[in-house]
Amino acid sequence: PKDKNEIEYIVKRYKLMAEPGREKVTAMLCMKNEEELITQCVNDLIMYVDNIIVFDDESTDHSKDLVREYPKRSDIDMILIVDKR
Repeated sequence: PKDKNEIEYIVKRYKLMAEPGREKVTAMLCMKNEEELITQCVNDLIMYVDNIIVFDDESTDHSKDLVREYPKRSDIDMILIVDKR
């Protein structure tokens, strides 16, 4: 069973994403050592976008792990691109 907040999220997102003629939206984030902020940033975006692309610029903290471990949702694609110079 899903909790009330998750059900409200699903209904709100469905209504938003089901608008006729709506274009798909992709968010692109650039990060470096943002482990304290990346989860909240993604949480704030997922209601409004179809995809999230995260570019990592050689983070040395746990930012990449947090993006990789972010709960997978069937209704949103998240891609992590790591810059290895």
